[in-house]
Amino acid sequence: MNWTEKQEEELRRRWLAGESSRSIARAMHLKTHSVVTGKAHRLGLPHRESPIQRANRAGIPTRKNGVTV
Repeated sequence: MNWTEKQEEELRRRWLAGESSRSIARAMHLKTHSVVTGKAHRLGLPHRESPIQRANRAGIPTRKNGVTV
């Protein structure tokens, strides 16, 4: 995909505002959230922790192999 400067700026703004890669992809009419994650990486945007890891630290129950842990 060829990104315009306007698209890159929108990605930066949304990424730094904390939007998920999936919501950014939807808002920007992109095919997958992986496109967003890859471009964020290439632009040198800050790494963000997985939402699954955040949930575990917050004490929110998660599922592993169909069992709530």
